[in-house]
Amino acid sequence: MNLWKRALVWWFTFGFGLVWVLAFLLPTEVGGGLDGEGMRSPNLVGQRLYYTTGKQTFIAMMDLDRTSVRRRAFAPSPIRKHDYNGASNPLVFRDGESLRMIYLGLGFDFVYRVCMAESQDGTNWQPLSEPIFDPPATAAIAGPHGLSMSADRRRLYYTVFENGRVVIRYAERSDGEWRDMGQYLRLKEPLSVLAFSEMPDGRAVVVAKGETAGAFSSIVDAALPSSTPIVVVPFALERFLGTAPPQFLGDLLGIVAATDAGLWRVLINGTSSGFDARSRVALYQGTGPGSLTPADGAAAGAVAELPAPAHTTYFNDWAGTLSEFVPIVSAFGFGLGLISLVGVHGRKIGKGGEPAIFSGIVLAALAAMLVVQLNFFYRGKPETGIWSDLNQILFYRLQFPLGSTMFGLLAAYLTSAAYRAFRIRTLDAAILAGMAAFVILTQVPTGQFLASLFAPGAVDGGAMLDAYAVEGRNWALSIANDAVQRAVGFGAFVGAIAMAMRVWLSLDKTSQS
Repeated sequence: MNLWKRALVWWFTFGFGLVWVLAFLLPTEVGGGLDGEGMRSPNLVGQRLYYTTGKQTFIAMMDLDRTSVRRRAFAPSPIRKHDYNGASNPLVFRDGESLRMIYLGLGFDFVYRVCMAESQDGTNWQPLSEPIFDPPATAAIAGPHGLSMSADRRRLYYTVFENGRVVIRYAERSDGEWRDMGQYLRLKEPLSVLAFSEMPDGRAVVVAKGETAGAFSSIVDAALPSSTPIVVVPFALERFLGTAPPQFLGDLLGIVAATDAGLWRVLINGTSSGFDARSRVALYQGTGPGSLTPADGAAAGAVAELPAPAHTTYFNDWAGTLSEFVPIVSAFGFGLGLISLVGVHGRKIGKGGEPAIFSGIVLAALAAMLVVQLNFFYRGKPETGIWSDLNQILFYRLQFPLGSTMFGLLAAYLTSAAYRAFRIRTLDAAILAGMAAFVILTQVPTGQFLASLFAPGAVDGGAMLDAYAVEGRNWALSIANDAVQRAVGFGAFVGAIAMAMRVWLSLDKTSQS
């Protein structure tokens, strides 16, 4: 009987761990082209189109006369923390002899910030080391999500999530710095803005979505910025273009209009209708609204055909499915742990002696906490009354101090263990001791202190040294240490699954002795 149980535990644990390892090591998808998931947020400069890939992880570019050749503008880098996880929404413009690109960088903390990259030829881009604009924390959740710019390049429009919907805010440049100026356009109805762009004639195009209706667009003729609510009225895209919209267009995602030598060039971005719902880009040209026609060489209204989509490797999906097994095991583990606790201490009470006293205290505390907590939550967490007072006494005045005491004892043991561990006898011990000393010293302004010992005027140099040291400390804690923590956590996670299975199948008797 135990043989098949052990085999089940072994194969289940091995399979569980193998799926997680492969999900971590292998890409989530294979095959597909650079933009196999679609094209978003297009921006056209001359004959070169810059856009965000469908998964919005990086910025790609292609020439309209060579649409089969597509390449990345630049790749995210672990050194640049502000676009560590990707880049999107490119806005490219000429600045003298060079080109500049303003884009949204997705940082290591998964917050979007406005960044900039520079290039001499429009192909090789060099991102700046720091973002150029970071909206105030009160303005958004996870930063801005959409980005556009005025024709004079002195104003940035960005969309943020506020009060349950997406709104438009703007920033203006003064003395080389961008400053948030607040909400740019107030929509009267509870609409979420999908995209916003300023047209060459001074008007603006808003693509919005209601709570029930699908996405629609509108031309705003009111004076902007506006502090009064504006009623957004849909307009016919066919009338604006002067011809039929793109054949692929299902839901509109954005309209970007610009002029080049007096010629209007309008980019239509939208998702396809039908089974293939990937986003595409169409280009229309003409003398102005109402007289626009598809650009030469456009394929079915799109600037280029999309390659075949990528194929999933399934391991990432399987890992997510297997993770749903963990709450089930945890629920059984909680019940088994409660039964084991009562059984072990109940037998000690039956045997008598000094251990019976402490076992009795454990069971009495368990019963008291269980009765108080069940009544406290059953009665809706009252702020006053006997159950509220008992919850305060047991949870905050007894359990919290006891927890602090246990952590204090643990800190004492850790201190003694650290004393023994930091005896530098091997290379590993030297690395451990050096990194620990570095992290401890960078928690305080050590550079400023050391600089002040030599000259009071050297404090600024010490502050600069502290800033570089903090960057190194953050890298060590967030990247190097994170890799170790993941490895340890993975081992503990799979080990816990194996142990839970052993207890569940009654292969482990130690918890009942």
